Amino acid sequence: MDQAGVALYHRVMRQENFEKAAKDLVSLVYAAEKKEPGKPRTLYLDIDGHRNAQGRFDADMRSSKRDSD
Repeated sequence: MDQAGVALYHRVMRQENFEKAAKDLVSLVYAAEKKEPGKPRTLYLDIDGHRNAQGRFDADMRSSKRDSD
């Protein structure tokens, strides 16, 4: 039997640093596991700002996302 997954969404705001974003993401995943134990999860992440002069993610956000653009 195939289980439906859980979609998680988080938006990192311009003024947030890596530590705040990481804490928020851990809390989000923890809450999802508590509510829907064992279900597969997919994380959708939007990051506002946090770009360098070349338009790539800055050092703070490269810690939380693979820079693939």
